[in-house]
This record gives sequence, C-alpha cells and structure tokens, in this order.
Amino acid sequence: MKNGFYLRYLAVLFIFSVVFSGCATFGSKVQLGATQEEVEKLLGKPKEAHKRWLAYDKTREVWVYHDNSPNIKNHLYPETHFIVFSQGKVVAKNPGNPYAPLK
Repeated sequence: MKNGFYLRYLAVLFIFSVVFSGCATFGSKVQLGATQEEVEKLLGKPKEAHKRWLAYDKTREVWVYHDNSPNIKNHLYPETHFIVFSQGKVVAKNPGNPYAPLK
C-alpha cells in the first residue's frame, strides 16, 4: 500500500515539475541596469530592434523577442516580449507600451 502511494506521489510531483518548468517569466534573469551584451548572452539576439532618439541626445532602444516555446498556446501566435534600453542599459522589461515615456 505504501509503495503505491509513493509511486503516485512521485508521478504527480514529476508531472507538476514538467508542467511548471516552462512557466518562468520571460527574461526573468535580466536585471534592470544590465548591458545589451549581458542581455544578448542570456536571451540571444532579438528578433527586431527599434531605436528612438529622445531629447538631450539620449537614445532608447527596444529589443523585441518572440516566445516560440512548444506550448500549444504559442503555436500560432507567439508571445511578444520587449526589453527596453536607455543609453545601453536595461530600464524596463515588458512595459505596457515600450515606446511611451518611462516613469
């Protein structure tokens, strides 16, 4: 009886670990203030990059990534993620509007 319980417990634990292993948020290892080189090492090259020039000779660059993980929900419409840089450092991750002024 104990062996059957432990086997079921291990099976359930294994299933939860497999299901939730892909649930880490995109870019969770990217820290605010990280450089573009550090982000590229962690996430790879972005799918797209958009550069904007702001007042006082400052620049903002938005890197766009598409999450093509094998999850069914992402099969046809991959999730889009944004990493926002100002002067070469991360200032925001996945903001509502990556091109709006940051607070």
